[in-house]
Amino acid sequence: HTGAKRGIHLEHVTGTELNPALVINNMIGLHGTGAAGLTPKNPSGIYIDNACSYINVYYNSVRVYAGATNNDTRAFFSGATNSNLQVKNNIFANFSNAYAYYVGGTNSIIMSDYNGYYSGGNKFSYWGADRVSLSALQTANFMDENSIQDMPYFAANDDLHLLMTNFCGHAQYDPEVMYDIDGNSRPAIGGATIGAHEL
Repeated sequence: HTGAKRGIHLEHVTGTELNPALVINNMIGLHGTGAAGLTPKNPSGIYIDNACSYINVYYNSVRVYAGATNNDTRAFFSGATNSNLQVKNNIFANFSNAYAYYVGGTNSIIMSDYNGYYSGGNKFSYWGADRVSLSALQTANFMDENSIQDMPYFAANDDLHLLMTNFCGHAQYDPEVMYDIDGNSRPAIGGATIGAHEL
């Protein structure tokens, strides 16, 4: 949405280990013209804060843009008081000079892997401090071993179907999400596509 502030905003959401809350198969596009068009604080594609726990964030595609020089947006944001979040098989793309992945509490994420990250600038991610590349993030969080850093080619700002195959075969199959946003089956063998769209 043009000028939108946050795509998905969760606070005080509590699942359980056996029955986690699910954020799956979403396409989220936020397109603004700068900081004035994307406020309040921490405009984000997916925003999770204020003591959320046991949430699985799987197979989402997020695109954020607020002008080439904007540095105050996040494709994904998790606050410091969350716990037991799992983040897997997502595309987090920030086409501004800002964060693809922002984790305010380094103990809030218990699993992060098989994600595709992209930032249009040198901030890239935050995990206790700024991490300017995927390798720096991996060193800081001891996770994301199978994640990739690459630019997604979407059909449009508000249509996050993939046009190129650079995210294909990099996801980990998960029986909780057997189908993509369009109802297409995800392959159990050979590697699924990262993000909401199985290409």
